[in-house]
Amino acid sequence: MNNTGSFVARKGATCVAVLFFLKAIFLGFFIVPLWDIPDEEGHVDYVRSLARFDGIPTLGVDAIDLEIQSSIHRTPKGEGPRNWIAQHPPFYHLLAVPVYWLFNAFTDDDEWLFRAPRIVSAISGALSLLVFHAILLRFSLPVFVRLSVVIAFASVPMFSFMSAGASHDTTVALLCAVATLSWVRFFQGRNHADAWRCAMWLACAAATKMTALVFAFAMMLTLVWELKATGSWRQWILRTVALGAVSLSLPGLWMIRQYNSFGNPFATASVYVKTRLSEPLPVSLLEYLNTKPVLEDLFNHFYGLFGWHGTGHGKVLLLRIMGFPFSSFSILFFCFVMALLVALHIHLRQRGGVRLPWLYACSLVVLTAWFLLLWPGEGLFALVRRSGFALGLTAMLLPLYAVPVTRRLPDRLVGCSLLICFFFLATLLSQVYKAYIWDGRLRGMHGRYFYPLLSCAVVLLAFIAQSFPRLARVSFPLSALVLAAMEGVAWFDQAIPFFED
Repeated sequence: MNNTGSFVARKGATCVAVLFFLKAIFLGFFIVPLWDIPDEEGHVDYVRSLARFDGIPTLGVDAIDLEIQSSIHRTPKGEGPRNWIAQHPPFYHLLAVPVYWLFNAFTDDDEWLFRAPRIVSAISGALSLLVFHAILLRFSLPVFVRLSVVIAFASVPMFSFMSAGASHDTTVALLCAVATLSWVRFFQGRNHADAWRCAMWLACAAATKMTALVFAFAMMLTLVWELKATGSWRQWILRTVALGAVSLSLPGLWMIRQYNSFGNPFATASVYVKTRLSEPLPVSLLEYLNTKPVLEDLFNHFYGLFGWHGTGHGKVLLLRIMGFPFSSFSILFFCFVMALLVALHIHLRQRGGVRLPWLYACSLVVLTAWFLLLWPGEGLFALVRRSGFALGLTAMLLPLYAVPVTRRLPDRLVGCSLLICFFFLATLLSQVYKAYIWDGRLRGMHGRYFYPLLSCAVVLLAFIAQSFPRLARVSFPLSALVLAAMEGVAWFDQAIPFFED
């Protein structure tokens, strides 16, 4: 691309990011009530503890501030619950402390001080969009295609919602995206400095939320595998150990703290929650996925699950974004995974994977039958989503088929992105399944858990755009326009009335 086109694209991406930041600030300060962001009271209390030099709160010891409890329940309260967010590392909260101090220098009004950490989430969401665009620049895509992808991510209601509240999820998305940018640069240029940068940013992401450790582990595996081609075996082993040490440096310190306090480096608030069942349910993982709307809930909550303790004044009130916005998103998701699978098929055929189509065709038939035969008849768009899940899982399994047949990944970046997604999804499903068999209820159905994978989705979208350049010039801007319009419908038709009730 010429310098003029690149300059225009960067200006356009910057404008989108600025507009997104202003949208998030407006939503966070004037539309979304306090405490209607998941776990917001815990995050705000964490920030206040650091801002007052009380140190990092200890899980199971430090309680939510009385001022926060009174604000939630609208009446003076006694000692609140223990701060369950103390299970998380402090990177996001440390970033929010200077913002809290700045607000405190101008006002003593708790209502404004409680909102101060929302600034960091809004900045993180906006910067994530800029990093997504930087990733797309590595693939030499047309300007409007790149801007369309950025606008599409900026138009997911849940991403806007989380950017408008005190939460570390958008910061995790940002840090994982920056790590992915360095990862892409290393794959394309074999510059070892990019590998070190990737490891460093993964350490920061895992020091924000330990969920990112799963993403970091998968990405580091692909990174060190690629390192094999850049030196001798001895150099490879030394670099692998060193990079692993860097990526584990910050989360390692946190795990040491947790081990010293609880005897478990991965201790979470669940250690203080008694299971509802004395024995686990005799339900297999396959039966759990078949009989419970696990993927459906995760998908829906990724698009939009609003509410928490604010509107209900202490009671959890939730709003699922449904209707035409969610149906439109379902169709676009199906089109995305279908295009990805077709692009992978064409790419592998060009690389000599003659026998490969039979392998993944069998997988596609089995997965499609699994989803569709068990389809409860919830409507056309539920059928579209289930078909999309089958296609998506087939695409994630494709690299596992390609390696033994063709002795190579479909495309190094694409294949590794799919493997990272598969590993992350498998880990998440195993954890929510474990929670279910001990609790008897669906737990952990939060679409924001997928935010570390947003940058991998950007890589896959770039691959689709490269595979079908003419189609992408039309379909990508059209999809972005649909998503932007549907977000407006979601907010004005569903979310704002919900908050005003």
